[in-house]
Amino acid sequence: MPFPPPLSSPPSLAVTDAAAVTARLEWNLEAGGATCLDGPSLARAVESRWKRRVFEPTGAADIVVRGRIGPAPNAAWSARIELFDANGAALGSRELTTRAVECSALDDSVALAVGLMLDVTRHRVAEERAQNGIAAPDRPLDGGAIDIPEATAPARERMHVEPSATLEAALGVLPELAPGFRPALALDFAQWFRLEVAANFYGSETAAGAPKGATVSLWTIELRQCPFFESAPSSTAFGWDACLVEQVGQVRARGFGFDTDANPREVFASAGASGGLRFRLAGPLELVAGASVELPFVRYRFVYSTAADGTLPVYRGAPLGGRAWLGIGARF
Repeated sequence: MPFPPPLSSPPSLAVTDAAAVTARLEWNLEAGGATCLDGPSLARAVESRWKRRVFEPTGAADIVVRGRIGPAPNAAWSARIELFDANGAALGSRELTTRAVECSALDDSVALAVGLMLDVTRHRVAEERAQNGIAAPDRPLDGGAIDIPEATAPARERMHVEPSATLEAALGVLPELAPGFRPALALDFAQWFRLEVAANFYGSETAAGAPKGATVSLWTIELRQCPFFESAPSSTAFGWDACLVEQVGQVRARGFGFDTDANPREVFASAGASGGLRFRLAGPLELVAGASVELPFVRYRFVYSTAADGTLPVYRGAPLGGRAWLGIGARF
């Protein structure tokens, strides 16, 4: 008996139709969406998936893609995509939202959604409706809003500026546990490096005590270089860093109870390691914390002299110091 003819594979619509279907992209960044996916980047992302030219900047196009992206009232960011045929008839729409901190968390999802909408339009509109004799679309290719998880990593992590103001406590740099104030400014070069500059101001602490002694104060400029860090809270609520830290500043002493009270000043310099944590509170606001352990280059000391006893110490810096700070910051 004769064998049935072999089954043939269906024609590749993606290949045959792809050469004929073109689109025009009309893409708008809304106010506050300057860091979102722009039109040229979206076009390149879609065409890289299709491996051909899809969008025609000028001239007639089979399909018009209109969209907008930017801040949203009920989510951090949203993107609205609408498709129209060459006559202006609506073919469908999609909306994508996310509560991620970075708008670029939508990049891949928007590009994929546009690519799929164009692909579905080829099959359901160009083929099915033509075969059914439907001149105008009566079933728009709409879908519900797609919520992109908040923890989605941003596709284009940008540089961040992070000012902070914290209260600080230092041990070993002054005679007692010293409270201080630490304003700082960090530059987060995402996925590359983190750099922070801070100033440290400590009030006077008393050494030796009545009736003779000195009050000692300290200010420093601090540099933290962080080769190890996590750029969150872009993708999660937490961020951290591990840094090398250097300080340089000035120690001031003011003697009291002596026949002649001196006010010496000494250079202070130290180096060590530090770590920091950041927790996102709301919007750009963060809770900032950190600690460091540092070795002074020179152990400064203050002394006084008497005719009977010679030179006597008032205070000498510790061989190792530590600090901790806690306060409020912001991430822009």
